[in-house]
Amino acid sequence: MQISASPLVFYAWKVVQVVPLILALGWLGVLALLWTFQRNLLYPAPRELPGPPPAGYRQVRVETSDGLALGAWYRPASAGRPTILFFSGNAASLPTSADWCGALADAGFGLLLLAYRGYDGNPGAPSEQGLYRDGRAAVAWLAGQGVDRPVLAGLSLGSGVAAEMAYEAAASTGWPHGVTPGALLLFSPYRSIPDVAATRYPIFPVRLLARDRFDTASKLAALRVPIFVAHGEDDQVVPFAQGLAVYNSAPEPKRLVAMKGIGHDYSSAEVLGAIEAFLAGVS
Repeated sequence: MQISASPLVFYAWKVVQVVPLILALGWLGVLALLWTFQRNLLYPAPRELPGPPPAGYRQVRVETSDGLALGAWYRPASAGRPTILFFSGNAASLPTSADWCGALADAGFGLLLLAYRGYDGNPGAPSEQGLYRDGRAAVAWLAGQGVDRPVLAGLSLGSGVAAEMAYEAAASTGWPHGVTPGALLLFSPYRSIPDVAATRYPIFPVRLLARDRFDTASKLAALRVPIFVAHGEDDQVVPFAQGLAVYNSAPEPKRLVAMKGIGHDYSSAEVLGAIEAFLAGVS
């Protein structure tokens, strides 16, 4: 039995009509998920308690302006070394931050490793404004320890927090009296979170959807601090072009370390020499 051409054309036409509708509904469904769970994607916070700190560190509590007590690890600087306030990446725990900063610790730098709200058993839920509150609290805690020229450092997501702290210092907004950042170290930074998301989800209007923006690019011109940028040229998470754009927009004095053959995962050991030379040149 043969089916005439007319029914075949009819069924083919129905398929042609239905497929775009299915694709559109799927697109809207994924868009809704991105909108609803965007903070889960941006802040995959480790929830478990971090355990005791490594040798040389002590566990401290940092009090935020909205009443949260955040866990942090602190080690004082050796003579002649500055103290670095380190803001971690979006999935890092205190132990992974200590591992990343291992070479800095071995070189005698002071370090305050901050666990964000909602991370490492801390109370609260992470958000852009929440992380800024956490950063201000860490600056104030260091000021209470007599650290009046902290070096601000941020890795990946944390680069946006570090840049905001430098921006607020330049505007004298919320910074303790007499405290001035000594330098700003940005490791694998980005222009903004929407810019990064747009490279990952190019078919969705993520620039319109983003609740948390961490818009580093808009703050660069106002900064009044030496800026160090390090970025892996093979970074597939935060493209190298993002870090290069941050560097190009930053005022002098500044330095760029472009790491050939390096992706998003590296440690402070890869850039220790460059950091030491940069800080020695701007101190």
